[in-house]
Amino acid sequence: MNFIENLKEVMGSDEFFESGSVKFTVVLDKGGYFENVKGVLSYRQDEIVLNVKKCKIAVRGENLFVKKFCEGDLTVCGKINAVERL
Repeated sequence: MNFIENLKEVMGSDEFFESGSVKFTVVLDKGGYFENVKGVLSYRQDEIVLNVKKCKIAVRGENLFVKKFCEGDLTVCGKINAVERL
């Protein structure tokens, strides 16, 4: 079992997405965990844009902040309202 599968099971995640090299899970009103992140392109409290393999991802919500970014894994805290591919 990988980290995302374990997180889904333990935290009761509300959304899980996988498309090619992009994987993430969102936990209601808590934040989200993203894999294969190459960098943060923009950073605001209401939107964080991530550069992931082969695309960009916009994370939109309220009071967002990056808690951890290490070796391609990134944790966003705050209320996530939407995640969309750009």
